Amino acid sequence: MDSEHLLVGKNHPVWTIFDKTKAEVRKAIIKARIVSGTFILNSDRAKFNQAPSSVCQLCNLSEENISHFLLECPILSNTRITYFQPIKTYVTEHITAEVWHSVFQSKSNIIRLIIDCRHFSQTLRDDKIMNMIETKTREMCYKLYIKRLKLLEAMDG
Repeated sequence: MDSEHLLVGKNHPVWTIFDKTKAEVRKAIIKARIVSGTFILNSDRAKFNQAPSSVCQLCNLSEENISHFLLECPILSNTRITYFQPIKTYVTEHITAEVWHSVFQSKSNIIRLIIDCRHFSQTLRDDKIMNMIETKTREMCYKLYIKRLKLLEAMDG
């Protein structure tokens, strides 16, 4: 988490929920875990001998860390594309495709955008835009979480 954007007495944007239904609160909880580094994946479980391996149980291709979960796991690719493409489209409509390609050419910056878009406040420059990105990334994180959970439950039987 980028602590330079944390302000005493001010809620993190992950809790900026305009529709306070149970579903929206659940989405915010999942996103808050990702933001705070407390979203548990196999790489975390393996550190504490809670999993036999840090490898992703869905694809068995690489370590299941936050980068793998958000951007790389091929089993989650359809869900990722469905929810990330509108984020990219929305951002490029507000900052141009050229700026997108220069700022978001690295995986680490895309992960930062998904986890906490305030890191790019100089580029995005508008609270309305950042609130919309937060809403869209919260939805994406939740949908990836649900897809992963359902697939793991199906594997367990």
